[in-house]
Formats: sequence, C-alpha cells, structure tokens
Amino acid sequence: GGTWLGGHPKESHPDPSRIGYFFQGHLDEIRMSSVPRYRNEFVPVTRFECDSETLALYRCDEGSGNELRDSSGYSHHGIAFNLNWDLRDAVDTYAVAL
Repeated sequence: GGTWLGGHPKESHPDPSRIGYFFQGHLDEIRMSSVPRYRNEFVPVTRFECDSETLALYRCDEGSGNELRDSSGYSHHGIAFNLNWDLRDAVDTYAVAL
C-alpha cells in the first residue's frame, strides 16, 4: 500500500519495461488535495499553504535524514529512498534531489 512519488516498487509496476525506474530530478513543495487544484495553465506559488482540502503537504525543507515530514497536521509522513537534500543556491531553501 501507500503512495509512490516518482517511482514504483519493483514488484508492482504495471509496465515491465519500467521496473526499477525512478524519477531523477528535484521535488519541492508537494501538496496532495481532496479536490482538483488547477484546471488550466498556472504558475505555481513558491510555498503552498495548508487549507481544508489539503490531505498532505511536504515542504521538502527538512534538510536531513530520509523522512519527508507532512506539514498538513495529519501526520502522513513519508520515507524517501536514495535522496540527497540539495540546498538551492538562488532561494536558500532545500529541495529533495532524487
């Protein structure tokens, strides 16, 4: 069970050619909501805020360890695999580099 961001466990990926494939890049400010947030093109905000529709909010600014802390108040903390905390040079915040 659970939600996978950027990959699937090897035994459960529906496409055998993608087994073991994981996202490579940076993730910052991940919000899961109970409603659609955007229906058209949009410019994302720098920092998401928690509201009544927020199910989980990962700011990705912890800066150490492998736990992604949920800032929604619901304690849906996550575990990140093979990550590096990457200090961004321009905005002085952390992002998860996978």
